[in-house]
Amino acid sequence: MTRTSSERETTFRHAADEDHVSIFTAHTPTARKLERSGYAPYKVSTQGNEPVGWFFRVPINEFQWRAGKRKKREGRPLTPEQVERLRAARRQAAQKPSVA
Repeated sequence: MTRTSSERETTFRHAADEDHVSIFTAHTPTARKLERSGYAPYKVSTQGNEPVGWFFRVPINEFQWRAGKRKKREGRPLTPEQVERLRAARRQAAQKPSVA
């Protein structure tokens, strides 16, 4: 069943008196990701024997949510020897004929 983007929503609900976050998703990849992470849906909505929505509960201490633009992670600076090895590997790769 094909759904529009607005129909493939995911919602998070948390109440201060609960120890879990309730998640509803109509987005199949999100449901798969939650299942791969070890969470089983407690309810699945269907239309014509096809699953169209999944309901999960995730303990609040296991729930992570990030908002805003992801910052580029800076790595450790390379040593002069590492820089030279990287340059040499790039030169060598550029000199090899490509196989088509």
